[in-house]
Amino acid sequence: MMQSTLNRVGSRCLNSYVTKGGLTSNLTKLTTTSTLSKTTSSSSSSTSTSTTSSSYNYNRTMMTMSTSMFNNNFKIIDRSYATAPTTHDIQKIRNVAIIAHVDHGKTSMVDQLLRQSGTLKDTQNERVMDSNALEKERGITIMAKNTSLNFKDYKLNIVDTPGHGDFGGEVERVLSMVDGVVLLVDATEGVMAQTKFVLSKALAAGLRPIVVINKMDRTTIRVDEVENEIFDLFATLGATDDQMGYPTLYASARMGWAVRSRGDDQKGITPILDTIIEYVHAPKVEVDKPFSMLVTNLETDPFLGRIVTGKQRLIKELESNVSMQVQFQGEGAFEVKGRGELQLGILLENMRREGFEVAVSQPRVVFKKEQDGSILEPQEEVIIDVDAEFSGLIIEKMSKRKGDLLEMKQSMGKSRLVFLVPSRGLIGLRSELVNDTKGTGVFNHLFHSYIPHKGPMGNNDKGAIISISEGITTMHALSSIEDRGILFVGAQVQVYEGMIIGEHSKAGDLDVNPVKTKHLTNMRTTVKEEGIRLAPPRPLKLEEAIAAVRDDELIEITPKSIRLRKRELETGKRLKATKDKKAHGQRA
Repeated sequence: MMQSTLNRVGSRCLNSYVTKGGLTSNLTKLTTTSTLSKTTSSSSSSTSTSTTSSSYNYNRTMMTMSTSMFNNNFKIIDRSYATAPTTHDIQKIRNVAIIAHVDHGKTSMVDQLLRQSGTLKDTQNERVMDSNALEKERGITIMAKNTSLNFKDYKLNIVDTPGHGDFGGEVERVLSMVDGVVLLVDATEGVMAQTKFVLSKALAAGLRPIVVINKMDRTTIRVDEVENEIFDLFATLGATDDQMGYPTLYASARMGWAVRSRGDDQKGITPILDTIIEYVHAPKVEVDKPFSMLVTNLETDPFLGRIVTGKQRLIKELESNVSMQVQFQGEGAFEVKGRGELQLGILLENMRREGFEVAVSQPRVVFKKEQDGSILEPQEEVIIDVDAEFSGLIIEKMSKRKGDLLEMKQSMGKSRLVFLVPSRGLIGLRSELVNDTKGTGVFNHLFHSYIPHKGPMGNNDKGAIISISEGITTMHALSSIEDRGILFVGAQVQVYEGMIIGEHSKAGDLDVNPVKTKHLTNMRTTVKEEGIRLAPPRPLKLEEAIAAVRDDELIEITPKSIRLRKRELETGKRLKATKDKKAHGQRA
């Protein structure tokens, strides 16, 4: 089921081995109970329909499904629960999702809809739909979540969706649950990569979008151009005549207003609610058919016993994440496939915070093999917005990653660069782009097509600084090492043999002894020894570790630390393996 969804989307897939490595992994100890379903839909609440002789009512129903991990036989447990029916007539219910490119204002728009409808009383709290801790920290939506509000005797069920491409599976998951979508487009940025993706899925699902051009309060808006871009996108994606008749509104979610025409008074956000009521169809209910429901949420049940032991946490992820795959590789190792390094990074960060300890290998792009034996790799359309002064640097960097420049536009001191780049060339690009552009660059990408493999690329031409000893680092030892590269650790830190403590400034690895101490002597001097000052170390973040790890290395992830290490910890064995590899290459 998961595989077919990925193939249908045609999106970039990265995989990574999650192993015990040199750690005691809690993955083998977890014994809680979980359930797994073949459904491709889930949300924070589920809604189903039931009928009486005189009216239609919505009931919430929880169904529990269980499965053996060794076959595909699913059993529905004969048990269900229902809440009291609601008072809303089905004709006065609207189910709608808000979709957009990342940072085009979806969550802010939902905030305003909740406030101005009277549902949310707290006017100070922002981004209330981003309830996950990582969502609050990173300022992005990771999981699709739904809420409800009442407006003019209507009940509006609204789903807030992620805008980042790595979480596109969440958008696909919810489109089967709604009867319409609100497409938000930034009035300055216009149509972006994820705008194309989410709109294509909405149109394919037969939904009629409502277009809202957002962030109209900015001085850099280009509304006429953006409207043309949106119309062209609808036409390019093969929208039907009915879908092409979409209404357009103009809004500022931050300021809390929306209008149907640009000259209207900016009094509030309610024109969007009115348009949803007028344009989105009520749910379709076949009252004469037997009861059926769309499973949108899964519940664990302690009465079912232990279904899975060890692999539990990764399998639990599959219950709500339809765009991820997990395969058991034996000896405590699992192959995890997702849509991008950010998606994998979010999973690993959540596991780290839950107390797991894992070792992760270098992410790899999933290739296709043709019948004639040729290898195809995915390539992506990459859009980079930077200050004009950085354009040359970005073009040079992308060419090293086998990227082809398709388009270059300049306006008001900004440049928009569009490339086609192999997916493997994007690993680690985001952090490099932030550093190269001093934080001003904006990077977006979307799967484009499969192409013949373009050959090897050398993204990382710097080696690692590796500890050859176990112990506590000293300032004396680090003072002689810091000139050789960037250190990840400071003084008085526990290290071990094979642990990577920094990035070498040159190609090739550098073995060092970071625990060396200064030998004491009986010599006296009248000159006071100068104190040693070290530059602050650069602690590794998880995204940086995923970008930097190489095929002979692992990322150690624990609740308290994130480290890089060599697969082979012993220095002698590692040097012998490197020597044998070079000799084998020369013979070949």
